[in-house]
Amino acid sequence: PLIHKSIRLFKNGLNINFMNKVHEQPSIHNNNIPYYEVGTLPIAVNHIGYREDVVIDKDKQDRNFKILKEELKNNPNNRFLHFNMANEYLRNEDYHNALYHYKIATNNKKDNEMLSHSLLKMVLALYELKRLDEMFELLNEGQKRFPDYTDIYYSKADILEKLGRDEEARYLYELCLKHGNPKKNYITRQGVGDILPQKKLADLYLKSGFYKKAAASLLQLISYNKYDLKVVTSLMKLYKINFSEFDMEMVINELYPGDDEQDMRLKLELSYLLRLGNLFAKTYPKTKRFLSEELTTHFDVFYHLSNQEFDIAKELLIKEEPKEELYLIQYYLFTRDASISDYANDDVKKLIRFLDTGKRKDAFHMSKNTYILFMDEAIRIKNEEFITKGLDLSKIFNSIVKGELGNLFYSHLKYELAAAYYVKYLIEN
Repeated sequence: PLIHKSIRLFKNGLNINFMNKVHEQPSIHNNNIPYYEVGTLPIAVNHIGYREDVVIDKDKQDRNFKILKEELKNNPNNRFLHFNMANEYLRNEDYHNALYHYKIATNNKKDNEMLSHSLLKMVLALYELKRLDEMFELLNEGQKRFPDYTDIYYSKADILEKLGRDEEARYLYELCLKHGNPKKNYITRQGVGDILPQKKLADLYLKSGFYKKAAASLLQLISYNKYDLKVVTSLMKLYKINFSEFDMEMVINELYPGDDEQDMRLKLELSYLLRLGNLFAKTYPKTKRFLSEELTTHFDVFYHLSNQEFDIAKELLIKEEPKEELYLIQYYLFTRDASISDYANDDVKKLIRFLDTGKRKDAFHMSKNTYILFMDEAIRIKNEEFITKGLDLSKIFNSIVKGELGNLFYSHLKYELAAAYYVKYLIEN
């Protein structure tokens, strides 16, 4: 969300009225009030008037265009009206007209407030119009005029990252952290000086192989919110590269020591996502009372597999209708009991036959979804034998599957394998 400090509370008085028919403002800036003092209060007002569903329901776009066009006929030099018209065009993705009106709105170079409010919107319009030289020129001018406006550095970094210029983007995200959130009355994105650049840096550090820096960024993010599952999962995937299951269990227990529902549920979710069988087996019985019947059905099989109660797990699988491919694959990877294929569909039958015989022909015409599901599971349980067999099996699939394998390895931080399979995909396409 955007944070914008605005005049919203004031004593009523005869001299106070509102200007403009759209985006009304108190008229205090016209100096028609003898004395006023503006201060700030720690009050957050959530303005939902321009939420997408509200705009559609009240037909605000057409209404605003009509009013603003009429107002501009009477006041063609009113820069605030041009600013609001530009915002409407930007919201409507009409970037040419948006840029035209922003340029009129900012033609007074002494009006820093209007320029700071318009600058990043103009940058967006130029980016969408692919006028990149003008866009970078504007960003550079913005950095000089508003060196404490963190949003400029963040927006520039975001664009550089999209253009593949990761090193320059990293430098600017790091600058965002040094500057922190803007102190002045800028329009700013929440978290632009801490959480947002830290998340970007964590991803870029991971992608570039700077694992210690990535871990530091992720730990900082966890200090803001240790219940952000995506962040915690990224950190644990990183730790899992070198940590034993015992070490992982210690780290997670230290982060979530409580027996309350929030800690227990997150610990359960993590132990399942990372396939930490021992921690899952300890956590699940304590957490089961918090879960829906659908979730307990989902977790029961993995619980018994984690406890090496294979007969109970198999019995549950045989009773289950319809039989989930994931659970059947999990059961086989834990037990190597090929008899489970008697209860499986044709795709899982072919997969198990191949894993037993090592002959690729046994898996011909197997569904790519079943194959990707198997590879994901093999990576999660860190079984190198099954991963190697799975890579051999990739030869029977078309290039689309190689691209999906690249995505899968990327999601598990296996960047070298991801790159190799992206290259295979690109060569064949």
